[in-house]
Amino acid sequence: MRVHRLPVMLAVALVAITPADHGRAAQPRLVVSLHSDTVRLSDLFSGLEPGQDCTIGPAPAAGQRIVIAKAQLVAIAGQFSVDWQPGDSSPSVIVERRGRQVPREQILPVIQAALVGLGAPADSELSVSNFMAPLVPAEFSGLPDIESLTYDNGNGQFIAQLAFDTPGSEPVRLRIAGTAEELVEVPVLSHPLAAGSVIGLQDLRTIRVRRRLVSERLVLVSTDAIGMALRHQMIGGSLITHDALTRPLLVSRGMPVLLRIEGAGLTLTMQGEAIDGGALDDRIHILNSSSRAVLVAQVIGPGLARVDPGAAPVMLASAQGGLPPSSSLPSLREPAQSVAFEPGSSGP
Repeated sequence: MRVHRLPVMLAVALVAITPADHGRAAQPRLVVSLHSDTVRLSDLFSGLEPGQDCTIGPAPAAGQRIVIAKAQLVAIAGQFSVDWQPGDSSPSVIVERRGRQVPREQILPVIQAALVGLGAPADSELSVSNFMAPLVPAEFSGLPDIESLTYDNGNGQFIAQLAFDTPGSEPVRLRIAGTAEELVEVPVLSHPLAAGSVIGLQDLRTIRVRRRLVSERLVLVSTDAIGMALRHQMIGGSLITHDALTRPLLVSRGMPVLLRIEGAGLTLTMQGEAIDGGALDDRIHILNSSSRAVLVAQVIGPGLARVDPGAAPVMLASAQGGLPPSSSLPSLREPAQSVAFEPGSSGP
């Protein structure tokens, strides 16, 4: 905080002060904190006579102080007929004007509202660098005026010149440069989820992110994630990408499966055991529990699969029991090689 001597207009030429006959009613104050743009006589002295108080000069700038030395106090007391007799150890008076810093949260909305009028997105976020909060008088509560504002629609960059019109002093000016970036809402996980978890509405919340951070890999609407399963564990607040999602498994390896064969107005069912895991509509290998034939079936529900009428088994599993490894079976992405049954063998 800078210290200044009282301006000349507050002091007068030193004159001999004749002691007053009626005592020492007035006394100088030691430290004075101002809350206005002027210095009054009562700011410097207590115990003034009724009607004696008056304005004697301008206040210091916000956050600054002036020191009124003993000689200046004597001159002021004499000029305004203050009943004060200085002693040998009479102190100086410190007059300070408190200031406050205006945070960016009070300044940026003013700029943002003006940028909308220049074509900036209404739902945007301003990013600025090297922001220095301006110092204004503590009693000043107004918003800044925009003296000039430029905006580039191409890259979102802006330059604003602001001014705080503080009464009784020069305007406090501020230059701010930055970028206005559009925000979009995207879903994120509201809490951690383990791999394989099926996402429900209660597992999501929305946040706003800058559009430049959004890519086609990102899930933009909640409905694209609801009902899908996670490929890996994710923490709460994570953005969700399409490659992190998969359809939830309705059948897993080793799960009992009810097989259905439909045709000619007739539906047959049999028990099987899943060799592969699969989601809805996936084609997987299933072991017929009674014949040990390995069939290809389409998942149509939890623990439920459909075999095409007339479909031949892929292979016969060993009668020793147990599921054959998936790696020993033909890939379902390639045409399956059917095996023929000898006469007298059991069907699928």
